[in-house]
Amino acid sequence: MRTFIEDQVAISILPISGIVNYHQKIHSEINCRNRLEQQKLTKDMEVQILECNPMFFTVKIVTKNIEMQLGSLLKKQENLTKEIYGILKSIEFRMNWKGELIEILNHREIIDTWKSYKPKLKERYRGQAVERYLIGVEKKILHHDKLISDCLQYRLYGLLFNDLFGYHSNDPKEAQSRTRVHGNMVYQLPLSIREKVLLQKEDDHNTLLSISGVLDKEQLYAAKIQNLFKRKNILDANTIKLTDYKGEYRYDKKIGVFDSVTLNIVTEYGENYRKIQNYQLKQEV
Repeated sequence: MRTFIEDQVAISILPISGIVNYHQKIHSEINCRNRLEQQKLTKDMEVQILECNPMFFTVKIVTKNIEMQLGSLLKKQENLTKEIYGILKSIEFRMNWKGELIEILNHREIIDTWKSYKPKLKERYRGQAVERYLIGVEKKILHHDKLISDCLQYRLYGLLFNDLFGYHSNDPKEAQSRTRVHGNMVYQLPLSIREKVLLQKEDDHNTLLSISGVLDKEQLYAAKIQNLFKRKNILDANTIKLTDYKGEYRYDKKIGVFDSVTLNIVTEYGENYRKIQNYQLKQEV
């Protein structure tokens, strides 16, 4: 399960006999022109990992006890959003040895669930805004690649494995580097982040990884974000800034999964906009 190469360590996925339970909490706070909006999401997840062969695993995830509190601008669609989360309450993935979710195995079942839910949702929730929202949801659900891209977002299942298995180094020059696109980072617009993963410390029971991030300089989203703020009459000579992006992953060597994850993100635009996001994922015994 553990291999040392100079200043590197390898962490490996282990098939789980039984179920690992997680509790996830997400809190975001947006301050725009001194108007504060807060959003909260909590949920429990039951995770089971079954080995298909040495290179691939089947991951079964059941989500329970979803609770959310949206900001005042989205308050009317709070119950609708919660019901849509429930459509993905049971999902199965194919995952490779690196911890990358590459296929939704029960996609057909999810589509059928959506088709049975949709008429009921349209009956209970009305209005043009709801209609547009449901059209957007349907586009994601019906197309496998769009749905799995959404599943990889940190608000859904992206924190659980996050393509983090394999070798890690405590040398910053050898740190693993990868790109992550976060949806809805600035209102409805995404933001591309260059993450670096570094080995922090290790003992007989755990391996601790740190994650830091900077804005991807090659992304196209920054210009769109600047235009969005112009339409809101929020002007600044600079573009969006990522003032904090730090997290930790703690790997449990006994069960072969991450048992604790934290991530803090702060984005700013001039003096009139600031968004703070906090992600927490913890194994519950």
